[in-house]
Amino acid sequence: MSEKDLREILESSNDKLSVFADRDTLASCDNLTEKDLISLIDNYLNDSQKLDLLNFEHFRKLRGQVRVDIAMSISDSNLRLQLLLTPDGPFSDLYTYQFNDLLESLDSSCKLKLLKNSHSLQSLKLGKDSIESMAKSLSDSDKFTFLSDIDYLNEELKLSEYSISRIICSVNDEKVKLHLLDVMPLDNYYKTDILTTISDTTKASIILNNTYDLKPHEASQVLGSMDTDFFIDYVNEHTDFFSKNGISIQSVVRYFPMKEQISFANKIYNINISVRWKKKAFCYFTSRNQG
Repeated sequence: MSEKDLREILESSNDKLSVFADRDTLASCDNLTEKDLISLIDNYLNDSQKLDLLNFEHFRKLRGQVRVDIAMSISDSNLRLQLLLTPDGPFSDLYTYQFNDLLESLDSSCKLKLLKNSHSLQSLKLGKDSIESMAKSLSDSDKFTFLSDIDYLNEELKLSEYSISRIICSVNDEKVKLHLLDVMPLDNYYKTDILTTISDTTKASIILNNTYDLKPHEASQVLGSMDTDFFIDYVNEHTDFFSKNGISIQSVVRYFPMKEQISFANKIYNINISVRWKKKAFCYFTSRNQG
């Protein structure tokens, strides 16, 4: 029997799942490739039937990637999650990396359900890197929900401040990001990293008001993540701020990417500082980038 014959059987059958349930029918189909099988399943079965299919013994013996591909064709994210969490389910014999695509295919709501269940995370053998990666792929509102339970993050998941800061950095909504920055008990080292990911205008306000009580080198790092032209305007507007707060312009510019450092050196005469300092700084930055 050819793949075309099998397709005709499926077309005429009122119980398409039973065709796939019959291992003899499938075995009699010559040269049926894994790709053809997945295509037939996707075309002729609905989500709930695919769920049942993956629990048939002869389908549980298929190569892991084939089982994952069948599950990926299920449109309902909740059903895909159900498959993953079924004890002794169709993926219980696989390593985490083998069903990683299925994890990534879950919608944000399902990922949050999984992340909020430490027992499920443990049963799937998801390590801290996988948890962080999944959390970073959540919607901003779900990230906020996930990160708001500080006790769970610390006591159940035992996430490091580094991981938590990376998740906060991935938030797109600046207001949400700043609120999390306010409520999360993070060391200034990690707060500084997060502040480098916000808009230049907000950075300027935070540094000027010393909102987070940053040390000079921490403030320099945040200022060093600004656009070059924005930083020059900032210096011209608040020239006294730097000397009063122990922040040197060199300490800021060293955080610029190399190309930006060269750009800054070429624009240094646009800054309202002494000519002596401009000459000194120009030599410093150009020699630094030549060496």
